[in-house]
Amino acid sequence: MATRKDLLTKLGHKPEQPFAPRRRLSTEENGRKYSLTMEPAAECAVYAVDGGIIRQGCRCDKLVLVEPRQAGEAEGEIFVELKGRDVSHAIAQLEATLGHAVFSDVLLQTRRRARIVARSYPRNTGDSVLERAKVRFLKQYRCDLRTRHSGECEPW
Repeated sequence: MATRKDLLTKLGHKPEQPFAPRRRLSTEENGRKYSLTMEPAAECAVYAVDGGIIRQGCRCDKLVLVEPRQAGEAEGEIFVELKGRDVSHAIAQLEATLGHAVFSDVLLQTRRRARIVARSYPRNTGDSVLERAKVRFLKQYRCDLRTRHSGECEPW
């Protein structure tokens, strides 16, 4: 079965941070930083989605791919939107990316995550735009949507 790495390579896309075994990976843009830690180390890479994989329309900033560490483990995809404050727009960008032809297939066995790294987030009232989006992302895209603070390390 083809992996996302295989598909992106076939389409001619190259990572901005090439695949290498790492315990920690970071990507940043406009003063916002997403960090991931892996124990034990895993092969991973960062692709530019905005202006790279998807050149027009609404799209997120980065895609982090994490290779399986052992047989039977799923490949990991983390869609990252590095944002100032407009969380609603970040959700729309992530949704547009997940719905794009390159990423909309459900045949690939992957662990999907979507992350918004922003300066501030709306208060959780139990029925906020963010809470409704979390439910929608799980149902529609099999993707775990969460927020992170800039520089906060997320474990894989």
